[in-house]
Amino acid sequence: MRYQLHNRDFGLCALILGFLVASCGDPFAPEVIEETDFATSLGIDLSAMTRTATGLYIEEIELGTGKTATAGDIATVTYTGVLSNAATFDAGTYSFTLGSGGVVPGFDEGVTGMRVGGTRRVVIPPELGYGNSGSGSIPPGSILIFRIHLDALDSDLF
Repeated sequence: MRYQLHNRDFGLCALILGFLVASCGDPFAPEVIEETDFATSLGIDLSAMTRTATGLYIEEIELGTGKTATAGDIATVTYTGVLSNAATFDAGTYSFTLGSGGVVPGFDEGVTGMRVGGTRRVVIPPELGYGNSGSGSIPPGSILIFRIHLDALDSDLF
């Protein structure tokens, strides 16, 4: 038995296929900070934060009183990293050279300008984080939120 495809059938199939493709969306589309519903427990208020030219959001929680972090300094920080749904993906203490590429660009930018003893919260857009690649438990296109305390700079380590 042969089935003849009529123009009406073809049009209906094309319409259904188009609807299905459009409704799927891109599961790996990067999150947009200004369009994200952050978990309430994070208490993020973008209007109270400073937005940099690169799209990073910074909230000063506590201003430090020590040396100011600049490119080339070895910074030691204590941090907690979470996703927009409040899932923690990393926490600890880490030392790195500012501006050397040892951390994602948004983290580097977030620490630059801090004073030793200070604490900041930074909201990092995907393009300054892991982008469309993701990393470990961090899905592609994720916004990263870090609470960072600047423990020491190179001259304070010795």
